[in-house]
Amino acid sequence: MSPQWRSVVEALEAIAEFFERLSQPRLGDYFREIATMIQLGRLEEAVQELTGTRLWGGAGSYMDRVLYPEDGYVFAEEEFWQVNSEYSRLLLSLLHAVEAVSPREWMPELKASLRNCIEYYTQRGDV
Repeated sequence: MSPQWRSVVEALEAIAEFFERLSQPRLGDYFREIATMIQLGRLEEAVQELTGTRLWGGAGSYMDRVLYPEDGYVFAEEEFWQVNSEYSRLLLSLLHAVEAVSPREWMPELKASLRNCIEYYTQRGDV
């Protein structure tokens, strides 16, 4: 496996572990499935998922998800900003890794959006 693909797998596993820490391991299954596709050499299938709307699309996508304790995620209310900032950072890390193996014209705009989310959550968490 190339170093670029290894970076993608590591980013996917980090997101899966993040959901496990929040007691929502089933949400991490999707990311582990993509990591497995890569490890098995099913790269075209992995690229479809890594550049598709299920991950980066609008309403209902993983990108669109905001994590709230009342939705079953296990963290304290006061950790809301930190948790969502971390999630955005993990998605940004994944997007950087994906861009290295399969760039798309929409990725720079999405990276800027994720950076804005990180800044917003970080600033709100500091208040």
